[in-house]
Amino acid sequence: MKNGDLKQDENISDAEQGRFASTARHSVRKEPEISRATWIRTAVIVFLLICGFDLLNEYIDKVKAHRCVPVDSMEYLIGVDSLEISGGVLELSGWCFKNGIDTVKTITTSQVMVILMNIVDEEEKYFMSSSITENEKLNEMFPLPGINYKYGGFEADIRSSKLDLDNKDYEILFAKMDYPWESDKFCLTAVRSGYSIVKGELKNNN
Repeated sequence: MKNGDLKQDENISDAEQGRFASTARHSVRKEPEISRATWIRTAVIVFLLICGFDLLNEYIDKVKAHRCVPVDSMEYLIGVDSLEISGGVLELSGWCFKNGIDTVKTITTSQVMVILMNIVDEEEKYFMSSSITENEKLNEMFPLPGINYKYGGFEADIRSSKLDLDNKDYEILFAKMDYPWESDKFCLTAVRSGYSIVKGELKNNN
């Protein structure tokens, strides 16, 4: 091979390497842009799904609350011993269970439903997020041979921004899963607790 041919091959090789390096740099520059666009699209989709889920839950709660009928009942032992407002969240805790019936340990959070009802306008109701809690003291407070009230406690919370605590007062209602549903009318019966929230503070009306 002549020296001229060798130099030409070297020049071609250098040119090819230059094009490869340019292409590689171009690809490297594009990669973050594609990744960023994908991340933005994913974030937007997740945001819309979360908003849609929250709106659906609020709609379902409004439907359930609208068809919720408050009643007086002596069947349940109810107590609300704590109300706290912190970080934009209103929290309640206490107990609610049927008198003379064993409480059940459950993984579901819907065994007890806590509802806040506007005292002036009973059509305005709000479901709180609630869960069953364990409370050993309940057996001491309400001793009954052979009956376990250990899992009769509850905790519930709601965003305080949903409520108008400065201008409205709310009655606290409880609906238990073993309380009768009128399936044909989709009507939930809720027990009056004797407790209310007045000017943002817990009040015992019993």
